[in-house]
Amino acid sequence: MYLGPVKRMSSKTKNNSSNPLLILGWDGAEWSHIERLCKEGQLPQLSQMLNFGLQCPISSLQPMLSPLLWTSVVTGKRAHDHGVLGFVEQSLEGPKAISSLQRKGPALWNILSEAKLKTQVLNWWPSNPAEEIEGTFISNLAFTSAPLKGQCSPKEWEKTIEALEPENSSTAILKGFFPDYNPTQLQQDPIALKVAALLRRAQHQFKVALQLMEESADCRLFYFEALDQLQHLGAAYHRMPASPYQHIVDAAYKWHDAMLGSLLFKAQNHNVLLVSDHGFKLGLEAASALPDIPGAPALDHKPFGLFVAAGPDIAAGQSLFGLSLLDLCPSILHYFKLPLGEDMPGQLRGIFKAEHRASFIPSWDPLIDAAFLSAERQMDTELLNDLDELGYVDLRDAHALGFIEEEHSYNKAISLKEVGQHEEALGLCQKFSGQSPKPYRWVVLQARLLMLLNRKEAWDSFWQVLKLDQQSDPHIRFTALLFRIQQGDLEEGLRQMQDLESDGFESPALKTELGHALFIAGNFKAAKRAFERALKMSPNYTAALNGMAQLAYSEADYSGFQTWANRALQLKMHQPHLHFLWASYYREKGQLAEARKAVDLCLKMAPLHQKARALKNDMEGMPQKTESGIIVSGFPRSGTSFMMRLLAEAGLPIISDNERVADNHNPLGYYEWEGVKSLPQGVIIPETRGKVLKVIAPLLSYLPADRRYKIIWMDRPIMELVLSQSKMRGEEASLSHFPFEKGQQLEAEKKRLQQWLSQQVHIEWVELSYPEMMAEDPGESLAQLSRFLGREIGRNAWEKAAQPELHRNKIG
Repeated sequence: MYLGPVKRMSSKTKNNSSNPLLILGWDGAEWSHIERLCKEGQLPQLSQMLNFGLQCPISSLQPMLSPLLWTSVVTGKRAHDHGVLGFVEQSLEGPKAISSLQRKGPALWNILSEAKLKTQVLNWWPSNPAEEIEGTFISNLAFTSAPLKGQCSPKEWEKTIEALEPENSSTAILKGFFPDYNPTQLQQDPIALKVAALLRRAQHQFKVALQLMEESADCRLFYFEALDQLQHLGAAYHRMPASPYQHIVDAAYKWHDAMLGSLLFKAQNHNVLLVSDHGFKLGLEAASALPDIPGAPALDHKPFGLFVAAGPDIAAGQSLFGLSLLDLCPSILHYFKLPLGEDMPGQLRGIFKAEHRASFIPSWDPLIDAAFLSAERQMDTELLNDLDELGYVDLRDAHALGFIEEEHSYNKAISLKEVGQHEEALGLCQKFSGQSPKPYRWVVLQARLLMLLNRKEAWDSFWQVLKLDQQSDPHIRFTALLFRIQQGDLEEGLRQMQDLESDGFESPALKTELGHALFIAGNFKAAKRAFERALKMSPNYTAALNGMAQLAYSEADYSGFQTWANRALQLKMHQPHLHFLWASYYREKGQLAEARKAVDLCLKMAPLHQKARALKNDMEGMPQKTESGIIVSGFPRSGTSFMMRLLAEAGLPIISDNERVADNHNPLGYYEWEGVKSLPQGVIIPETRGKVLKVIAPLLSYLPADRRYKIIWMDRPIMELVLSQSKMRGEEASLSHFPFEKGQQLEAEKKRLQQWLSQQVHIEWVELSYPEMMAEDPGESLAQLSRFLGREIGRNAWEKAAQPELHRNKIG
C-alpha cells in the first residue's frame, strides 16, 4: 500500500500501542560458539531466549567493519548510501573517531522520534555527538576520556553517567578470564590489564543501561562493543592449553550472558532482539598473522552474525531464511506501524506476529533532519588508541595526507561491488591504485572488478602492467584463472586452480570455484569433493552450499537438493538460481502454488533470469509467441553433420558460415557456425526461430535461455564414437587399444547432459540413433524426427543426404 508523500508527524501522542522493543547489539557475537556454550550449559540466560524465541544466523554486509554495519542496522542502507565509511574522519586538528555527522540520512531513532515514540539510544557506533530525540540519547564517546559535553541528551544524564562510573574491575571478575593468575599477576600482565580496562568500560555501559531501563520507553537501542574487542585479544589463544589467555573468549561470553540476565529481568513485557553485526573466527579459524593492510582485523570476521528474538510479539518457533542486517530497520518500522522507505533494500522477514499490511513512502531522508547537539572538539584519544592497538587503524597513516579519503573510498568501492555497481567501484580503483602508498588491496579489487565486468582488453592491459610479484600473488592468480574460465578456457583454468591449491593457497573460495569449474566440466565426483573441502574449512560458506545443492539437483538427488538448498537459503536469501531450482522441483512434483511462489521470488531478485521467465510463462499457460529454434547436438563424430545435411535437404534454413570447410573426415561438410565456440563468453547467436544450428553437447548449457529450442541429440555407440574421434586425431584406433576410461567418461557425460536437458522448461529434445538413421530402412527414425519437428522429413531428403559409406568405424 503506497501512501504517497507524507506530512511531518506532529501529533503530541504516540501512534502506537505495541509492547516495548529492546534491541541489544553484541559486536562480533559468533553463532557457532554460542551454540557450543549453550549446549554445555554455560550460557543459561541466552539458552532461555533460544528455547522460547526465534533464532537464526543473520547475514552481514561488505565491508565487515563495525561502524559501517551498525549504521546500516539503524538506517536500513548500505555504507555507500548512508555515508559512514570508516573508523576515523579528518578534522582541522587531525584524525578523530568517526562521528554520526557523516551519516547522510535519518536513523531509526530519528524516525521513531518523529512519530512521537519514546526512544533510548546507548553507545551506538557511531553516535557522537548526541542527538535530540523523543527520549534519551547517550553517545559512544560518553564512555571514553572525552568530556561529556554534547554526548548526552537530556543534559541531566551527564551527572548520572559520572556517578555510575565503576572503579577498576574486581579481582573476582578477572579470575574468570585468568583462572591461573594470582592478584599480582593480574595487576602486571599487559593482556590482563587490557581486559580489565575493556571490562571497566563495559560495566559502565551496563550500569547506565540498567538505569535507562528504569524509565519507560517504546524502543531501546543498546550497543556493547566489548565482546568483539575481547575476542580480538583472545582468539589466537582460544583452546591453547598452555596459554594463560586461553579462557578469555569463553569468559567474555559468560560475562555477557550474566549481563543479559539482568537486562531481561528489567525488560518485562518487552520484545528483545539480540543482534551481532558479524561472526568471528576462533581457534584454528583465526589467522596466525594478519597482513599489513588497513582494517586487517576484519579478516577475522565471519559473514554471519547472531540473531535471537523473544517476547510477546515475536513469531517464535519458525525458521527464518536469509535474514540480513538490512532487514532489521524496515522490520522495526513495520512493527511500530510506520511506513517503510522504498529506498531501503531490506525486506520484512516475519520476525514479528504483526498482521497489518506494510505501507511505503519513497524515502524518509527528505522528511527528517537529525538534531545534533553542539559539541566541543572531542579528545577521543582513548578510542583512537583502542582502534590503533586492535589494528583497525594506524594512527601514523591516519595523519598522512589523503589517507582517510583513500580509506573511505576503498570501503565505498567494496560496498558498491557487493551490489553489482562494478563500474563506479572500478572508477575508484583506477583513481587510487596508482597513487596509494599501499596499493595491494586496490590491485586485487581492480582485478576482481575487471573479471566481473568481463573486460577482455582492459584485463590484458591491466595484466601487462603488473609487476611479476603481483602476477604471482595468489589472490591475483585466483582472479586470473577465474577470468580464464570465464573466457571459455575451462581446461587451463582447472589446471591453474589445481596448481594454486598445490602451492598451498588455502581458501574456501578457491575450493568452491574449483568445484563449480569441475561441475561445469561434468566431473561431478571431483566437484563434490571440492565443495566438501570448502565446507570443511568454512561450514557456512554459502557458495559451497549452493554448489552442493545444484550438484544434487543435477543428479536428480532431490532429497539432497532440499537439504543443501535449505542450508544455503537459511544463511543467504538472495540466491535467485536456487529459488528457480525450487520452482522447477515443485512444478515437477505438481505443487504449482509453491512453484509460482518460488519462481516469483527468483524473478523479484533477478528480473532477467531467462529460465525463470520461461518457467513462469509455461506455468501460466501463455501461448508460445515464437517458433522454436532447432539445435542438432551430440558428441563430435556422432552424426551431427549428417543430420544438418538431412535437414538442409528437407528445406530448413541452416545457420552456417562455412568457416570450417569439408575435409577427408567429413567430405560433405560440417555445417557449422564458428561463433558457437564462443558461447561460454556470451557471444550473441543469430536468430534461431525455425532455423537449424549445430551445437556440440558440452556447449548446450551455454545457449541463451530466452528462447525455446527443439534439440536433436545424435547418438552413436560409445565404442564407435571413441574410435572415430581417435582416428580423427591421428591416434591408433582399434579395439585392441580401446581407451575404456574415455568411454566411461563419455557415458557419464551423456547421462549428465541428458538429465540436464530433461530439467529445462524451455527445451524439448529427442534422441536419434545415427546407425539406425544410416540403415537401409530408416523409416521409423524419419517418422520419429518428423513427429518431433512437426513437419515431414521424407525419404527423398534422406537419399540425398545419406552416404552409408561414410559410416565408418562400425562395431558389429
